[in-house]
Amino acid sequence: MNKFALLLLKALQVSILALVTWGLLPVVWLGSQLYGRPPNVLHIRTQASRYLHYTWTADLENDPPYPTGARIWLTLCIVEKCFMSRLVGLAWLLDQVLYGKQLQQMDVHNPFFVISGGRSGSTQLTRYLEQDADSFVAPSILMCMFPYLWLWRLVPKTIGRFVTPDQVREFLCQMVPKESLERHEMDPFQADTFDGAFLSHHLNAMSLNLGTTVGTMEFNLAEFAPHNRSLVEQDYVAFIDGIARKTLLHQWHR
Repeated sequence: MNKFALLLLKALQVSILALVTWGLLPVVWLGSQLYGRPPNVLHIRTQASRYLHYTWTADLENDPPYPTGARIWLTLCIVEKCFMSRLVGLAWLLDQVLYGKQLQQMDVHNPFFVISGGRSGSTQLTRYLEQDADSFVAPSILMCMFPYLWLWRLVPKTIGRFVTPDQVREFLCQMVPKESLERHEMDPFQADTFDGAFLSHHLNAMSLNLGTTVGTMEFNLAEFAPHNRSLVEQDYVAFIDGIARKTLLHQWHR
């Protein structure tokens, strides 16, 4: 399939997604008024417009210059992410509808954070801490990527009957470059660096395709840009609090 056909197929996918999710906009808006804004929902006006600007104006540090077709592809991906945001927002709100009172009763007592750093051994330290199940409980990276308690309970009763954890590990590891696996131990069913998981819910993960300047500025919670302040200080904090309560409730019922 040539590049033009791929662009047409992507445009068709985005159009179908737009039609499917169009009616969810008022539902997510109403749910946000009742239960609070889901922290995994995009800020369309600020985030989408900024990333569209990056896509068409960033140097992208390529020689030869970044092709127009690639910029169109990124544009379609951004628009697709905006429509998907309605679905993930609804998925987050469903937890509030089903388990809201129970989640509020969960006491996040003395949360413990392992400060992560490249080649620092933080992942291995986290693995050791997880072995002390009487003192610590932590969400796996898979739970951070899909932070929905109703889904955690549904999967073991459905596809979990036919797909084993080892099959999931093998499938996901095939998608990761060998060099990355050599540098970083990966297990989707154990805790890992969850700031990357959070940023992937927003558009920040796309910054890694927009050159090192944009990537360093946008995919960075240690030294975040001023325009990401509310994302870090409000959405990120709400995400951590929410997934902590869900993890505790999930562990309590197991």
